[in-house]
Amino acid sequence: MMYISMIHIIRTKSLHFGILFIILFFGLLPRRVSAQVVINEVFPNPSGSSSEPDEFIELFNLGTEPVVITGWQISDTQGTVKTYSIPENILGTGTYISFRRSATGIALNNTGDGVELRDTGGILKDSTSFGDIKEDRSFSRIPNGVGNFVADTDVTELSANISPPTPEPTPVPQTPTPTPTPTQTPILIMSSQSSAKTPTPVPTKTPSPVPVKTPLRTNSSTPIATISAGISEVLGIRAGPTGSPSASIEASPDKKANFPLLPIILIFAGVCFVAVPIFSIIKDGKKDYTDENEKQSNDAS
Repeated sequence: MMYISMIHIIRTKSLHFGILFIILFFGLLPRRVSAQVVINEVFPNPSGSSSEPDEFIELFNLGTEPVVITGWQISDTQGTVKTYSIPENILGTGTYISFRRSATGIALNNTGDGVELRDTGGILKDSTSFGDIKEDRSFSRIPNGVGNFVADTDVTELSANISPPTPEPTPVPQTPTPTPTPTQTPILIMSSQSSAKTPTPVPTKTPSPVPVKTPLRTNSSTPIATISAGISEVLGIRAGPTGSPSASIEASPDKKANFPLLPIILIFAGVCFVAVPIFSIIKDGKKDYTDENEKQSNDAS
């Protein structure tokens, strides 16, 4: 039983030792640095037909070791496809190499094209494509070597790409908005005196003036004059100035008098006007009658 346990322990230790040996062996081996050669800049549209040979494709080594690029191939992808095989060359770390159209024969289309980079085994190492490019402007990686491709950049052959300046926003004048002034809320203050109900004054009736009868003017003239004055007052005839005095009737100045004084005066004057002639007729008739009786008495005697 003890023998079996010892065998088991030995096998376990041997397994652990083998795993440790493998880790140390592979960990101490020098690691192979992968090549990091990239397409860094493409210049497809130089100004003027005579400058077409100046078109170029630039490569850049991002790695920490030189890379042998002998036999690597560069080609475009649209239109008449042309492939160029790089002659014997070693691209040092952090260095650039440019291949112009005059040497490669690759004619890049100004309105859009693509570029591919393959190693000697035909493995695609890098590629890019672009659209319409303005004259004398490049299609470059921004930031240099590691960023995405950006159109309309400055031409920087065999040097680091320059980031295009960021356009500054045009300041838009803003009309200052006036700050509203806070309105003070009125505070209602109730007084103890105002809470009591103020008695409403009772209007006092203004006494109306009592009309006073204006006494009639008396005149020493005969009753005939008084009657004539009454007739003139009834008919609305105003007598002119005469030498003989005449009686006049004065109405109360208060037109709002409740007692009808003027009609009574007019009625009284009318009665007098009728009564005086009747009285005169009766008086004359009585006198004639008396005279006749006396005459008859005298004749009888």
